Amino acid sequence: MKVLFLGSYNNSEIVPAPVKVSKNIFENLKEYVSDIKFITYFEDGNRYTRRQKLFGNEYLSDSVYRMGIFPLIIFVVKYKPDIIHLTNATAFYLIIFLLKPFLGFKVIYTFHSIIKYYLKYYNRYSFYLRYRFLLIEKIVSKYSDQLFVLNKKEKRYVQRYYAVPSKRISVVDNGVTDIPIKKIYADNNDKTKIIFVGDWSKKEKGFDILLESLSIINREFLLTVCSANRVENFNDEIPSNVNLEILPPLDEIELRKIFAKNDLIVCPSRYESFGLALLEAMNAGLLFICSNTVGLAERLPLEFKPFLIAMNCPNKLKKIIEYFLRLSADERNIRSVIGKNFSQNFLWKRISVHYYSIYKELLKG
Repeated sequence: MKVLFLGSYNNSEIVPAPVKVSKNIFENLKEYVSDIKFITYFEDGNRYTRRQKLFGNEYLSDSVYRMGIFPLIIFVVKYKPDIIHLTNATAFYLIIFLLKPFLGFKVIYTFHSIIKYYLKYYNRYSFYLRYRFLLIEKIVSKYSDQLFVLNKKEKRYVQRYYAVPSKRISVVDNGVTDIPIKKIYADNNDKTKIIFVGDWSKKEKGFDILLESLSIINREFLLTVCSANRVENFNDEIPSNVNLEILPPLDEIELRKIFAKNDLIVCPSRYESFGLALLEAMNAGLLFICSNTVGLAERLPLEFKPFLIAMNCPNKLKKIIEYFLRLSADERNIRSVIGKNFSQNFLWKRISVHYYSIYKELLKG
């Protein structure tokens, strides 16, 4: 089996979730796929020239390359992949659909979010970008042989928006690296330490819901925000009972250490396809509260149902935080172990085995 990944790739330890996912899946699939390559594009317009985007060809490792359009075409023709897996969609990668009828490979596309749904509620783009993103999504939805989505709700969206039959859509998981860093809860009367991970300025992340909830609880909190977005007047929005600490994005080890120092991670997202940071926090034994719109929520064991926010409502979140505060250290540690054990179902090797099984079925069909 020959598999070619096309998408964003970065060797850095600190990368966006979609890049982290595709890198880990790619590396773990090497154990099962006899021949697998990864090609990324010259995406940064400020860094790369038009000539590079057309003709560039860089060797990043023995199986990872950065190519312009024409080297990509030549590579695909010579390599003759059985499967091309689009880990994210840009106009650059659409060229493969022109080659598909002649070379006979199968195409898989992974949705990290449903653009048509996202733009309906969280539009922050110009008309041109909206049209471009929607057109790309429509093309990959129509002409891919298999579509990967990260939760059941998004599967229904793809079926509704693009009339894709159910058998062409697979619900897949993101994964986690098992790191031996573990939160241990103890009884104390210190400030409750809460962590929020993500771009707080994006409406869909629900940071405003968290702040409003904390403001109506009679208790002091230390709130850590791990985000690339740092704004000078950020403190103007913080309630008086909240002490704020802002951290930049961290590598996996450092983030787990921060998780272990906190009491609770809160993910009040209005829209979140999976919730990778939430899964990583569970692997560190950190308890959580999240909205039921987070993709990971539909997979959670019954023990965590009391920690789900049904309506992204500040008052409902307040009640769940107060419920958490009433738990003893022993009760928290019991749930911490359950969360840690649950995260073991999502180790990258297991996720890669699932991908491989879908690849095999696709080639059979």
